[in-house]
Formats: sequence, C-alpha cells, structure tokens
Amino acid sequence: MFEQFDHVVRVIGLVLLILGWLLKSRNTMLIGGLLIFGAAFISTELSGAIDKAGH
Repeated sequence: MFEQFDHVVRVIGLVLLILGWLLKSRNTMLIGGLLIFGAAFISTELSGAIDKAGH
C-alpha cells in the first residue's frame, strides 16, 4: 500500500516539476522537487525502520 502511495507522490512531484519549468514558476518547481525528495526520504526511512523491527 505504501509503495503505491510513494509512487503516486513521486509522479505528482515530477508533474509539478515539469509544469513549473514550463511555466517558469520557481514555487511550483520547488514544491515538485520537495515532493520527490520527501517521498524518497520517507521511503528510505520507513524501509530502515521495518528492517530494524524485523530483526
């Protein structure tokens, strides 16, 4: 379930990043980049926590 949510957030971030680039909107690009970075960070942290809990 979380993997699907993570994938959707990354796609939305990528769309916002491209849309911001096309519209020359730095705020939209920033939000898109932060969504992508945040999804990657949370995914990494969550997988580390799951691995720790499993051991």
